[in-house]
Amino acid sequence: MTSLVCNLGSFDTSELQRYGQYRHAIRAATQETRELADGYGLHLGTASESFLAAAQWIVLEHRCCPFLNFKLELTGASDVWLSVTGPDGVKAFLGEAMQRDRSPAQRLPGA
Repeated sequence: MTSLVCNLGSFDTSELQRYGQYRHAIRAATQETRELADGYGLHLGTASESFLAAAQWIVLEHRCCPFLNFKLELTGASDVWLSVTGPDGVKAFLGEAMQRDRSPAQRLPGA
């Protein structure tokens, strides 16, 4: 079984700051969240900045959470989609992380 534990200690201070900035940029750009069988898909709008921030975040995120799989897509309509998936348990793990990241007004009822 794959361990679903993030290792933020793999970052130095500068990397940790950039990681937080990219994560914030992704949260701010997310226009739609789709549930996938083994994770989530995020529509990040059409801005090239969203694509670049997501790509830079993926590089760092993979270092601290190597059990995650990523797919970054730029469609013909210039839509940016980020999919984050993984082994059993990842969907619940990601759902909890996304719930913590939401402001209290955005949280789902009962969370």
